[in-house]
Amino acid sequence: LILLVTFFTNVTLSITVDHITIWSVETTLPELMEPNGGLCLDDDTVLEILALIPELHDDIEIILGILAITGCEPRGLFSMCFYFDPCEAYSSSICGCFEFDFQLLYWRGYCLYKFRGNIGCVGS
Repeated sequence: LILLVTFFTNVTLSITVDHITIWSVETTLPELMEPNGGLCLDDDTVLEILALIPELHDDIEIILGILAITGCEPRGLFSMCFYFDPCEAYSSSICGCFEFDFQLLYWRGYCLYKFRGNIGCVGS
């Protein structure tokens, strides 16, 4: 029971600009595991955030038009995903590493830039 309570502890991921949180989501470690999809933020999510600013509506429509021209899925300007890779399947405490996956200007299996790296570990 202690293992489940510890492992299913909520994790909050957020993006802040000038100490102001502009995007935040709460999830659990199992949801951050790559087989479960991790947590991804892409240009669609950013456009949804920007759509809340009336002054940017025309710019958003232009960007959506450019993306629609490509006509292929998946495609986009960028994608950022966060994953949790546990040390072991069964442990008495939280142990694992958080990973960050970034793609820039991607179209199907191709992208201008791709990075995947470890952003921090917990436990031993």
